[in-house]
Amino acid sequence: MCRIKFIIPLLLFTSTLFAQDSFQEVDSTSYQLYTDKNWQKLAQYGKAASEKGYDYYYLNVRTGIAFFELKDFEKAKVYFEKALQNSSASTFAKEYLFWCYSNLEEIPEAKKIHQSLPDSIQKRIDYDPSRIVDYIYAEGGIKMSNNKDASDNLMYGRVGINHKFSPRFSMYQQYTYMQQKAIWGDMKQHQYLLLPSLNLNKKWTISTALNYSNYQSNLHYNDQATWKDRGSYSSDSGFYKVDSTISKHYTFEGAYNQNALLSQININKEVGGWSFTPHAAFYQVWGAPNYQKKITTKNELAIIKVMTPPPPIFQTTHDSLYTDYKEKESYQQWQQGINVSFNNDKTISWGADINFIYHKDFTSWNVIPYMRAKLSNNVSLFAYYVRKGNYVLSLFEGTQLLNSFDKINNKINITGGFKLSKQLELFTTYQHESVTDNLSLRDYQLNSVFIGLKFMP
Repeated sequence: MCRIKFIIPLLLFTSTLFAQDSFQEVDSTSYQLYTDKNWQKLAQYGKAASEKGYDYYYLNVRTGIAFFELKDFEKAKVYFEKALQNSSASTFAKEYLFWCYSNLEEIPEAKKIHQSLPDSIQKRIDYDPSRIVDYIYAEGGIKMSNNKDASDNLMYGRVGINHKFSPRFSMYQQYTYMQQKAIWGDMKQHQYLLLPSLNLNKKWTISTALNYSNYQSNLHYNDQATWKDRGSYSSDSGFYKVDSTISKHYTFEGAYNQNALLSQININKEVGGWSFTPHAAFYQVWGAPNYQKKITTKNELAIIKVMTPPPPIFQTTHDSLYTDYKEKESYQQWQQGINVSFNNDKTISWGADINFIYHKDFTSWNVIPYMRAKLSNNVSLFAYYVRKGNYVLSLFEGTQLLNSFDKINNKINITGGFKLSKQLELFTTYQHESVTDNLSLRDYQLNSVFIGLKFMP
């Protein structure tokens, strides 16, 4: 009975749809126009049939070919995408869609389609858009602090170049510079990323990330902590009041430099709308400290014997401890995890970068949720959230490295992409961070605005 209730409305709908033109008439007419190579009339006829609700593989392929022959690659792309929705295994429609993307110079989409084609077709079409400079990306901005006593603003800039040596092998390299003043001194960091990537076909990709950083800091940190003890005490000899103040003055003077290297391997596999990227990373730090730590303790003690002479007793003591840090040191950390994302409509993808951090003294789990969205042909959005403890964290296959040992209580990143032309894309990024400084243990917030440009020559 339920099946009859479902079929009756469907029959009414299809009978209304086919009232003016039968399926056989649409199919035979479009086929005849196709064999006659009457592309102009076929494009018009196929479009009109599609608007009436006809949506099947052969009609969409014929209409797509008509627009392709008319050099209207944008419209042709639409019909080949519809044809693949009708029959996802069609390499014929997929090859035409590849050429649409290629003619529209939508290189990332063309590469993706090309990599999914069988090896025999890849060899036949001989697609090799190799470019020594595939694109150039430059970004810069400022991280503005809300607590200048703990940390001043951070200046940031980076430039990256992607090289495409073949359809399957590419390499990205990037230089990043950061500069900041904090309560403990000032720092500068130079960072270099090398990311070669090899596509193994059948939706397998392997890449390695080599992220080297050189960190230089000058320490001139002065801080003081004070404790007070007030109370009343009694004994056989009388009643006493105690007022004690203990102060500790911390001083760091000198320099601290370090070199560090992150080595990470990533293996990506796509299955349907899912993407899986297991990865493993090793982080090594070579530190070169050259500073002195001084702790001066001052104890001011006052004891007053109430209602009884002699006068109050006052006692002050000073004690200083000097420690030199000049011996070279090292730090090692392992990170393993998997990046998982899902995209079922080619518009929005949701994912999480899940990591396990291992150090000989501690272990920790870290999960970074993120979202990518294609709002239109010219507008995209990328957002993620991260928090971490006093350890180093590699994000998104090693393309981002949080190598500060400061604790990040919360960090939100939102990046918008705007395609200005076929060769130029604009990116704007906003970040909000809540940070606890590793040395002074002071809290502060950073609000950041970055501007980036991607140029594809």
